[in-house]
Amino acid sequence: MQVTFNPKDTNTFASESLDRTIKIWNLGSPNPNFTLDAHQKGVNCVDYFTSGVKPYLIIGSDDHTAKVWDYQNKSYVQTLEGHTHNVSVVCFHLELPIIITSFKDGNVRIWHSTTYRYFFPLKSMSKVLYASEVGLLASFGVGIFCPC
Repeated sequence: MQVTFNPKDTNTFASESLDRTIKIWNLGSPNPNFTLDAHQKGVNCVDYFTSGVKPYLIIGSDDHTAKVWDYQNKSYVQTLEGHTHNVSVVCFHLELPIIITSFKDGNVRIWHSTTYRYFFPLKSMSKVLYASEVGLLASFGVGIFCPC
């Protein structure tokens, strides 16, 4: 399970859940601001879009997809399809127009964050670690390092 702070409003954060939802919270309230019914199966990971002005979240799920949502309008934007396993890591790059998704089996996919076009896979990762606080994606086993 994961929570992540909104870099554009640090009093707000998103939490994901196996009940298929993302909840958006405010630090001053015991109740969520709102809930997105985001996927058909449990949600594993969430990240905020940090560059530009888009109010977007990316959400990874056990339904083998990642979805982009506009959290201000509470509307679905795009589905990133073609994953063969549960999506366990998602991140928007801090500066480049890319989205990175990863599976429980360690495979990584690179996507364009505007067109949502699939670029290419990175295969045979033994473990993927994403640290959103410092913006790093590291893969142990092959030596991938990406500032996100």
